[in-house]
Amino acid sequence: MSKDLSDVIELKRLYDVDSKSSKCKKDNNLVVIEWYKRKDELLENISMEKNINEIQMFELEQERSLALRLKEIELKKSEEHLKAQEYLKDVQKIKDKIIENTNLGENYTKACDKLKSAVQDLVNDVDTFESNNTFKKSRNKCQQLKEEIKMYVDGKKEKKNELMKLSLEYLHPSNWKKNLINLVILRKKKLLQQTGLKIVKENNKLIKDNNISENRRQKIQHVTQKIFDDLRAFDKTFKTGDLISYME
Repeated sequence: MSKDLSDVIELKRLYDVDSKSSKCKKDNNLVVIEWYKRKDELLENISMEKNINEIQMFELEQERSLALRLKEIELKKSEEHLKAQEYLKDVQKIKDKIIENTNLGENYTKACDKLKSAVQDLVNDVDTFESNNTFKKSRNKCQQLKEEIKMYVDGKKEKKNELMKLSLEYLHPSNWKKNLINLVILRKKKLLQQTGLKIVKENNKLIKDNNISENRRQKIQHVTQKIFDDLRAFDKTFKTGDLISYME
């Protein structure tokens, strides 16, 4: 905005210069008129006092001086006029820019009004949706899921804390013999489970394919049942926990 103001001030200065130039030209015209008047008077006086050659030399000198002076004035006026024309073009550009900015401001205001209207419509839609029973049921369901997730996370934390406690207890020096025995038992049970699970899978596959005799089927079922019975007996003897239900 400061640039626009400086341009307007410069344009006003140029108009003042042009006005002064016009006044100067007017004054010069008066000077010329006065000069011609004085020249006539001088001619009358010189005709009486000097010869014709001196008069001609004087006229030539005065005319040359006046011509140079008029030429300087015309050149100066021409330069100032061109500069004024350039500033007029700049001022016109500034006016066009102001009009353009005004239009942009109006468009921005309209866009803001549309946005406000859209936001209000959205608020109304949200209010309508919230008053709907489906939304209330969904919100209650979300709250229920949130509580279930919290219970699950709390349960995981509790199991983690219990595992940490058991780990610290296991690492305690006073329990190393008992823990070593438990490790051997668990390792043996794991081997039994892996072997038994492999046998059970193979037997189930044979039964599913239905390519065996009834006698063979009964033997396979008997072997499977014996594997489960052995593992249960192992769990009962060493109190390692019942994991047989997973295999079954």
